Amino acid sequence: MARNQHAVIWTQISGKPQKMGDLLLSTDQSAFTYLPEYLETELPGFCLLGDNSLWQSDTVTYPISERIPVFPRLISLIPGNNPRNLQRRHYIDLLRAQQGREPAPGLDTEWRLLVTGGHGGIGHIDVFSDDITAQNWYQPNAHSQHELMLNASGNRSQLWGMLKHNVLDENVEFNPQIIEETLGPTPSVGGMIPKLLVSMNPNETAVNFYPPDTPDNTEVVLKIEPPEYSGLLDLEALCLDIHQQSGFDVPNYQRIDNDGLKFLAVERFDRQQGIRVPMESLFSVIAT
Repeated sequence: MARNQHAVIWTQISGKPQKMGDLLLSTDQSAFTYLPEYLETELPGFCLLGDNSLWQSDTVTYPISERIPVFPRLISLIPGNNPRNLQRRHYIDLLRAQQGREPAPGLDTEWRLLVTGGHGGIGHIDVFSDDITAQNWYQPNAHSQHELMLNASGNRSQLWGMLKHNVLDENVEFNPQIIEETLGPTPSVGGMIPKLLVSMNPNETAVNFYPPDTPDNTEVVLKIEPPEYSGLLDLEALCLDIHQQSGFDVPNYQRIDNDGLKFLAVERFDRQQGIRVPMESLFSVIAT
């Protein structure tokens, strides 16, 4: 990476978009500085040990490496480097098309993945390449043009092609640019099986998927079962059934089988009445 890279961190934790601060990446460290205006709000910071009450107006740096290429809290927003990660394969396809070559492994590619798909993910922070991109993404109608419904045959065939190619290893062609234009930015979410963060309309009887943050929809983690974990989603749904019948609070969920693909849609735990809930992994806290 020949030069410093700049990005911005925003949040909607108050219910409206606010810029939190500026993020810089050099060859050996990452740096973050809170905006004075955000410090005045006394809202939660971008990570537990990097709370604005602790860092205040100081520029804080973190040494980076190939294993931890940014602040630990931001790693969850970079698609994981495993064969079944849908987001990573999707964005690598896009970068390959944009660059006309295979994206080189390393910090530069990880940074591009972060600023391209690091918004709308688990938790309360969003990373963008610049403020204009952030403001455009938060516009109320920004996602309506990207509706992706299962009963829209053209869009459905592209989504199904992507899922069957990446999850079931079927030799199915699809256009990653159409997926991007239709679904919009695909936020990153980790785990051992493929997942997508999408939304569903609770008032529709048909099963339709929409981009995250679509107004009046329920935000869900959509899990897609790969062949090497056959039966896993049925087992998880059974566990949810048992806990619910035993009186435990469980999120709303739905098992879906469609055209050879198996899904489990689970209502997101990091959203409460449309407001984002701060979430951070234990790894992030320890690594920070």
